[in-house]
Amino acid sequence: MARLKICMYILLASLAVSTQEIVLKLAGNRFDPFYFTFLRFLIAAVIILFFAAMLTKRLLQHLDRTAFSLLALNGFLFVVIGMVLFQLAVDDTKAGVVAVLFSCNPIFTLVLTFFVFKEKLSIFSIISILISLAGMLLVVDPTNLTKPVGISLALGSAMLFSIYSIFSRKISLRTGMDTLEVTGFTFLFGSLELYLLMVCSKIPLVQHFLTSHEGFQVFAEIPLFVPLHWNDLPLVLISGIFNTALGFVLYFFIMKETSTTLAATQFFVKPALAPLLSFLFLGEPLKVMLILGVGVILIGSAFTIYGDHLYRKR
Repeated sequence: MARLKICMYILLASLAVSTQEIVLKLAGNRFDPFYFTFLRFLIAAVIILFFAAMLTKRLLQHLDRTAFSLLALNGFLFVVIGMVLFQLAVDDTKAGVVAVLFSCNPIFTLVLTFFVFKEKLSIFSIISILISLAGMLLVVDPTNLTKPVGISLALGSAMLFSIYSIFSRKISLRTGMDTLEVTGFTFLFGSLELYLLMVCSKIPLVQHFLTSHEGFQVFAEIPLFVPLHWNDLPLVLISGIFNTALGFVLYFFIMKETSTTLAATQFFVKPALAPLLSFLFLGEPLKVMLILGVGVILIGSAFTIYGDHLYRKR
């Protein structure tokens, strides 16, 4: 029964992360990217903190000045910058391509931990990085690059997700907060910071600066409130509850019940599943280079998971 429950968790988590870009692509046609990012992370924060309060029974115990500052910085880097870049990437280029590139965030995590924290890389990690980079090149297809901005935004968001993952782990160790608490408060602070910046864009002096400089006009046109119609609610709720909140909550549950490696299975499945779902629901073509790139990235991911498995067996 316990094994069946874990399998269900993994299946739901994989669907949550693999359908994320599809929902965001559909939402990009109806919502301002900044406003929608604020909305989905605010909803996700409330749900995650609710689960954290039920599980830990000490939600505000570790929220002192140091924790507040670290969480605010984490929220700014992840939500305000990283996830806004992610939404803009989905709006600019194919959802399936963004999904595959974003799934490579563990590779950036390995590289960052090596250069920033001087952690040693195993031979499996090095092989995984090289293979995954080759797969990313196949997906991007430099010989036929039509959306360089969207590709750059997707890679930037993946890198910031890696920074968020590392920084969240450090916050948890330093403050004693649970992973779920760190995630919930990061989402809450990030969404509120994003809304504060949206409000600042309406200050006459700031708005004049934005409208008078080419390329900044989009920041002056961000709405502070968008009335939701009944046909908008499914996208908002699916994105905020299923894709964002449930994906992170299930990741936490799987990791708690099994291991980090098994919890990462959803990111192993995503590169294969997301392009297929994008083809079925958005009509995005499954090009040969994309399929080859996905296959190579999956091989690289397998090296990462196998290497982590050997490390934990020592």
